[in-house]
Amino acid sequence: MAVGRRKRRKLGQHFLVDEGIADRIVEESGVKEGGRVLEVGPGRGVLTRRLIGKGAFVRAVELDRALHSELKEKLDKPGVCEIEWGNALKFDFDSIEAPFDIVSNLPYSVCVALIKMFF
Repeated sequence: MAVGRRKRRKLGQHFLVDEGIADRIVEESGVKEGGRVLEVGPGRGVLTRRLIGKGAFVRAVELDRALHSELKEKLDKPGVCEIEWGNALKFDFDSIEAPFDIVSNLPYSVCVALIKMFF
């Protein structure tokens, strides 16, 4: 992935690079083999790869077009992972077969808005 890529402040980007933290997020999420996961803002795919490694089907929504293209090329595989471009706050959650988990490393501003959509 684009290791030297700059964050885009406009999108509130912060990239997860610590693999230990990514492992902990996946562990704490409780995601199991065969589970379905929506990942919002996969960034460079650090968390995505771990979720796939757990045997979960991952549907990831990325707003940054450049990151979307990179991830689609490297990780998109039918039945394993779907990488979509778009704004998660406008995402059709009914398009994912329930039940599914949302696992992500989001900026606070997006996290609050996303939680409000469900509660």
